[in-house]
Amino acid sequence: MKPARWLLLATLLGIVATSACGSPIPTAADNGVDVGIALAADGRGDKGFNDLATGGLDRARQRLGVDFSPSALPQRGDRRGERLNGLAEDDLNPVIAVGDDYAADLADVAPRHSATTFAIVDSAEPRGGNVVNLVFAEEQGSYLMGVAAAYKSVSDRVGFVGGSNDARTRRYQAGFAAGVMSVSPGTKVDVRFVTGTAATTGESSPLGRNSPTAAREVTEQLLRDGANVVYSAAGSSGSGVFDALVSARARGDRDVWAIGSDTDQHLVATVAQQQVILTSMVKRVDNAVYGFVADYVDGGGSSGVRRFTLVDDGMSFATSGGYLTKFQLLDELQRVETDITEGRITPPSTV
Repeated sequence: MKPARWLLLATLLGIVATSACGSPIPTAADNGVDVGIALAADGRGDKGFNDLATGGLDRARQRLGVDFSPSALPQRGDRRGERLNGLAEDDLNPVIAVGDDYAADLADVAPRHSATTFAIVDSAEPRGGNVVNLVFAEEQGSYLMGVAAAYKSVSDRVGFVGGSNDARTRRYQAGFAAGVMSVSPGTKVDVRFVTGTAATTGESSPLGRNSPTAAREVTEQLLRDGANVVYSAAGSSGSGVFDALVSARARGDRDVWAIGSDTDQHLVATVAQQQVILTSMVKRVDNAVYGFVADYVDGGGSSGVRRFTLVDDGMSFATSGGYLTKFQLLDELQRVETDITEGRITPPSTV
């Protein structure tokens, strides 16, 4: 059994770490490492990747003695490259980019600062001799979401909404479908993507992760086709998935549920949306960032892909709202999680 999941909430609320006897843990002496971090849109207080990443750095400051300097994007304009370049020119090292929106800019900036170690959260690109890619085992967390969906399904169908039909989204899809099948082999996983370009190009436009209206439309179609549980792997488009289920509830369908991904969606949802979110798959960006910085301080590798899994607390699931407990799903998800971490279940990563 893994530790209780108060760790995520503690990070987001900024609870001061205490020792077993209740006394504050002494802050480590300054070790001279000053980390630069380029935050995603919305900056600190987003209750998502930014707060998780800075929470990991808060822990690194407390335990390892590092300092860090956050840099937020402006309200208007795309200046990600400027942010990364500025952090490196300020002699901050390492420099962390939060989110795959930084991938193209980092590909340009990293080669110009070969003495700086860069890390990018949630992107396997770009690669480079001074770039560390902090990625996650989406199929593992999604498998657990599939188990939850199957138990809450009251029909022979559940839904999956992907923001883009690319390799990473298909890991969500593959894990989710396998989790559903493990509980209810006869249940159909009805898959929709917010964009419709995959048939011609094999990939899709970034619009798929930034179009709540389109996501709502495809979710409404899933509901009409008989799905009552929908897993959203569609980035910020996910709010449209939740809105479609809120509307279904308002029409009197009390059995419809949404499942979120990447962060605890309950924390950023409206009050109405919170009532339909069963749980969320969570990428423990805080643990990934802390682990990367700890390796850097210890002189660890300065490049390559580091994949975070359920085994190393790189993945988790949210219990906000109390629905997993209410519907007696928490123990089952923890049991399946243990089966994955101990190797008895290996979720697939391809469809």
